[in-house]
Amino acid sequence: PVVSAAGTNYVLIMVHDGKNYIHTEPLASRSASDILAGYKRGHKFFHDHGAAVRYVRMDNEASTSLKDWIRQHEATVELVPPYVHRRNRAERAIRTFKNHFISILCNTDPDFPLAAWDQLLPHAELTINLLRSSRQTPTVSAWVGMCGHFDFAAHPLGVPGTAIVAHEMPDSRESWAPHG
Repeated sequence: PVVSAAGTNYVLIMVHDGKNYIHTEPLASRSASDILAGYKRGHKFFHDHGAAVRYVRMDNEASTSLKDWIRQHEATVELVPPYVHRRNRAERAIRTFKNHFISILCNTDPDFPLAAWDQLLPHAELTINLLRSSRQTPTVSAWVGMCGHFDFAAHPLGVPGTAIVAHEMPDSRESWAPHG
């Protein structure tokens, strides 16, 4: 993995089946404590947005502490057998998110610092969920189903990692300096 400037090495990808929403949490490592902390943040995200987590299906690499924490919070845990990805709907969501994120990275400016890849995660989560429909209400996006209406006028979306030139005011630059 490419280590980010913030020390992020990995990404925990979670999907809420009913809302069809993909959520990401950056992780420093694949240690049981980091995965548990990332899962807790993701669980809080879903809880705060009114999407209860009652059933968790995950691969068999999950730590005992993670499984115990999930059970303590009144959710059922189902472990998928190793190498049987078709049983875990999250595996498809992971592949979809990875492809989306790779396409974002490939379209960044050539001078974009790869160590800042984790700064693109919120944009990637937003755009992938704006493109996916909600399972509960197929006429709206997964983003709208989870977070409510997205106001494109108030928050216009640009291509992430694009080089820009910002104008510098005359009183803050040298006489013959570039204007941006």
